[in-house]
Amino acid sequence: MKLHVLIPARGGSKGIIKKNIQKINGKSLVEISIDFALSLKINGNIFISSDMEEIKKITKKYDKNVVFDKRPLSLSKDKTSTQEVVNDLFYRRSELNNRDILLLLEPTSP
Repeated sequence: MKLHVLIPARGGSKGIIKKNIQKINGKSLVEISIDFALSLKINGNIFISSDMEEIKKITKKYDKNVVFDKRPLSLSKDKTSTQEVVNDLFYRRSELNNRDILLLLEPTSP
């Protein structure tokens, strides 16, 4: 059994444009979430689920356990639930199995 982290960070936002890459004290919300996840010393991966290329570039700055997961556009809409994103991740990622634990870290709620 492994502990993985999911950071859902889609690109679209109605209120604050590109809010997940907005910086607070020099770091984006995604970077703050990744840094926190890395501090947990988990034994699995940190999955960044996004449809945004800028977020993909951010994840490349981190080690191999930080994995950019290209979110399908069908799951990048305003009404897409987090549960749909979780289900899709388990369906598409072979390194996840039904005994693993997935910790959800939302960048907009650090």
